[in-house]
Amino acid sequence: MLKECYYFDQTEYDYKDYMFLCRYIDRMVQYRDSTKGSYDGEKRISEISRIDLSRLTDKTKIILSYYIHLHKAEELLRLKNLQGLSNIEIIDLDFLKEPGITSYNGKGTNKHMKLSVEEFYSNLKVLNDEINKCIENGDLPEDYVFEIKCIGGFAMSYWSLRDKCITEDMDSLIEINQVVKDAIKTIAVEKALPNDWVNDIMTSFYDASGFHWYPVKWLFGRKTKIKVYVCSKEDLLKNKLSLAEKYLEGINLQDRNMEVDYIDAKNILSDMHMAYGTNTELIKIKLSNMGINIKDYPKMYEEIILKGIEPEPEDAFIFDAMNKVNNNQMSIDDFLTYVNDTFGYDVDSIKSYYGIYFDEFPVFEKAINHREIDK
Repeated sequence: MLKECYYFDQTEYDYKDYMFLCRYIDRMVQYRDSTKGSYDGEKRISEISRIDLSRLTDKTKIILSYYIHLHKAEELLRLKNLQGLSNIEIIDLDFLKEPGITSYNGKGTNKHMKLSVEEFYSNLKVLNDEINKCIENGDLPEDYVFEIKCIGGFAMSYWSLRDKCITEDMDSLIEINQVVKDAIKTIAVEKALPNDWVNDIMTSFYDASGFHWYPVKWLFGRKTKIKVYVCSKEDLLKNKLSLAEKYLEGINLQDRNMEVDYIDAKNILSDMHMAYGTNTELIKIKLSNMGINIKDYPKMYEEIILKGIEPEPEDAFIFDAMNKVNNNQMSIDDFLTYVNDTFGYDVDSIKSYYGIYFDEFPVFEKAINHREIDK
């Protein structure tokens, strides 16, 4: 939807049109204290404070009121221009649904316009064609390549770390050329997409050099001018752990749903085999190898470690030694001498007690198997 779309004539609106309007207002309220999705670079609150209720339909007033309460933004009702919303009854938005319409776009009601990874590919293919046209017209150099380096929701969806693998937009850490931004907005209007379905807003908060990038192996024809990358799962976990910690502390950041970050963090941990039931000393070692000290996140430490399986007293020492062999800081012979002298374990004992974890330490696994063969 375009700027100030809540003033548009709604005479011919169908359910789909109202859902686009809902999404715009939803994000405007959710990101009220940030510039995410802004058209003029100002915080979204500046737009909210200019809304003229006299120009809104009754339906739009209900939608605006609904999302103010959904995002616990009741302070907006104290704005002079929005005080008239105080008497609006808060009801579910299903009343917007036209008789006989039970789904949106054949995929079920989608009030927040989330897109699948496949839908992003389809839309980027159209964008690739537009970029080639811009190159042919001389608006972009012949060797131009549009790089998108994604963190956040798209990366989570690409790695299948969210149940439904859908997200609202692609947050890129590479600044987007204005010609390409214009093409993105044109496609958004033509295909009824979020205006910022690809954006570079996060460049103000993160540096791309601080992430590990993996290429998404997408081609868009013989003249592929778009390269997509996603950050690593480890990068996602580092980012999500701090946000999950804030969620457990009860801190509310108005520009995001912190519960989603908490769930994301647990999903990443599960995908990386650090979920409930995993030996907690192994979890500590694996996180340490990523540069994460779980004790820096006391609430998550309690969730992951203190509520987890209680390890045996020697587990910490043995996993640490296995990790040293894996990192070539200790030989396998020194390892076996250490565990035998300290705990009385031989090769068979180590395999019996810790064999299920060997795949976490591939160098160690190869070394101990060769050591057994040599015997």
